[in-house]
Amino acid sequence: MKKIFPDASYTSISDRGNFIVRTAIAPDSLGSIYDIEFQGGVDYKSTVYLYKPFSYKDNLNEFPHYYRFDESKQALELCLYFPGEYNSKMQYKNTIVPWAMEWLYFFEHFMITGTWFGKEIQHNNGETHDSI
Repeated sequence: MKKIFPDASYTSISDRGNFIVRTAIAPDSLGSIYDIEFQGGVDYKSTVYLYKPFSYKDNLNEFPHYYRFDESKQALELCLYFPGEYNSKMQYKNTIVPWAMEWLYFFEHFMITGTWFGKEIQHNNGETHDSI
């Protein structure tokens, strides 16, 4: 992660390879810059948070493709993959990082059009969430 995001804030890195990385990224050269946090490693599932400010009228009931809004962080936990699609042996640079960038790309288009153009997968509760 340090090679991918040399200017990021590394708030926690353990001996077992667990990490929390907070950085600013853009989905492409024309996209807005977003405050993102990556959490991952051997001891817990990979999680990506999008911090406020973000906008879709700030109405989370109309907002697609996230698991939950974390009140303590004031951030969305992004839905990037279906459970079982990712495991901690996979390289972040080839999976989670590009999936997060793609999520932000579709997020920007959603803010303009109101339609999510990314891939979707049906969850058990009947809701659709993004799966890259």
